[in-house]
Amino acid sequence: MKRKQILFALMVLLLAGCATNTELMSVSMDKASKGSFKKVFVIAISDDDAVRTMVEQSIATEITSGGAQAIVSSTVMPGALASMKKEDLRAKAEAAVKKAGADSAFVAVLLKDEVREQYVSPRIQEMPVPTTPVYMGFGSYVGYQHETVVTPGYFDKQRQVFVQASLFDASTGTPVWRAQSKTIDPTDLNTSVKGFSSIVVERLQRDGMLAAPKDNNAPRSSSRY
Repeated sequence: MKRKQILFALMVLLLAGCATNTELMSVSMDKASKGSFKKVFVIAISDDDAVRTMVEQSIATEITSGGAQAIVSSTVMPGALASMKKEDLRAKAEAAVKKAGADSAFVAVLLKDEVREQYVSPRIQEMPVPTTPVYMGFGSYVGYQHETVVTPGYFDKQRQVFVQASLFDASTGTPVWRAQSKTIDPTDLNTSVKGFSSIVVERLQRDGMLAAPKDNNAPRSSSRY
């Protein structure tokens, strides 16, 4: 019984360590920007149509749920955007944004997708194990004994995915907000995309870059990383 309890605890720790995690590594914004954009043209730079559509739709869903409008580029800008020349992509995007009547453009691009090998140091833990009879003790730890559990060191491969997100003011064509995200060991594409969309759009809203009809007077965050 004791051995089963110890193995179960170790399994919980290992599973927790493998959970998908997305975080913003850096955020910068133009404090002079008026922000509160109402109509966002969403572009995901990818040659994979399925991935591009998934990312754009996920971002658009998060934006519209907050009160602003969103238009996905995949419906009006077909083609392999990642392979396109920068000048041609810029011209095509500017024309599409203008035609859509959007006041801003959100652009997401994959920066790096790599696997890193790292060494995890050995761990020594004291695990409380119930003794018999338990009713003889009182207090938090009386009635328990402790066993030492040693987890040996090992090499672990960790996948890290970095994405850059930028918001452009359509009237000037300049970026007014930028962020880089990192996702560690993504479990699947759908979960990773939803996590990225949620954290990025939430931060855009918090920084006052997106219109929020329900609370137009919400203070803008001045956080910079």
